Amino acid sequence: MKKMKKALLGTTLVGALVVSAGFGTYSWFTSETNASGQIANGSLQLNNGQNITEKIIDGVDFAPSQLKYG
Repeated sequence: MKKMKKALLGTTLVGALVVSAGFGTYSWFTSETNASGQIANGSLQLNNGQNITEKIIDGVDFAPSQLKYG
């Protein structure tokens, strides 16, 4: 009889765990992004084409995603 009670108690606990896990919260996150653009080369003319003696911008360690203001 003692073994039967232990088996019944163990089965009940396992069943309770399975049922409680089934009623938990679930989340599903998805993400998608698309980017399009156009890169064009051109010429930048400053000071009407005259010689400039001082630096307008310091281009050291300049990455494509950074902005530099002069």
